[in-house]
Amino acid sequence: ENTINKFAYNLLLCNTDESVEKEENYLELLLEKRTDGLIIAPVGEKITSCLKEFLKRNIPIVLIDRKIEDILADQVCVDNFEGAFIAVEHLIKLGHKRIAMIAGSSNISTIQERIKGYLEALRSHNIDVDDSLIVREGSKIEAAVKATEALFKINAPPTAIFCSNSLMSMGVLIGLKKLSKKVPEEVAVIGFDDLEWSEALNPPLTVVSQPNYAIGATAAQLLIQRLLKEGPSEKQTIGLKTNLIIRESS
Repeated sequence: ENTINKFAYNLLLCNTDESVEKEENYLELLLEKRTDGLIIAPVGEKITSCLKEFLKRNIPIVLIDRKIEDILADQVCVDNFEGAFIAVEHLIKLGHKRIAMIAGSSNISTIQERIKGYLEALRSHNIDVDDSLIVREGSKIEAAVKATEALFKINAPPTAIFCSNSLMSMGVLIGLKKLSKKVPEEVAVIGFDDLEWSEALNPPLTVVSQPNYAIGATAAQLLIQRLLKEGPSEKQTIGLKTNLIIRESS
């Protein structure tokens, strides 16, 4: 918004809440309102036809956080594979071998990349992959609470949990509290994304931090370039780095 306003454009914010139906409705509304450009973190790949209608009308699109293979558009993303890899490797170096991943909805490209990073970290340290430790459903707090409770019903429960997003991290912590599990003495926890409350938790949460402001500002810059017909003709993919912030939960 800060970037776009400098060029006398206004930002319309639409929150899909991870709902495909809401996403489709918003996209149809934005087409009706003749929006100049679109920055979108897509819920899934089912909206390809909607996005192609934007491109057909020469409305520029910038994809953020998530990719859609069939849409030729500028993209801003972080290195999700590397972020997940360094998080899991940190846990391995602490001595953990039973490391669970609360992945969430695996139909999203971001989550797929984080799962690959998790798996590669295990393999590179000769730790067998146990599918019972990978939860690939849901993406919100309630799902993570249930997943955490389920993980401690299996024969060999985890000693550490890697969470794929901030809501899942909160759900895991709630689940562990319900189970009277101490963090990090009994279970270490690492989240993905460093929100304001992460450091205020007890114990403060170890996280993979991504540069959220820079993601938004960069996406806006790419969109403005398209609207002003500046920059390279070929579509650009901008990759930003993640950073592991070690706190007391691991």
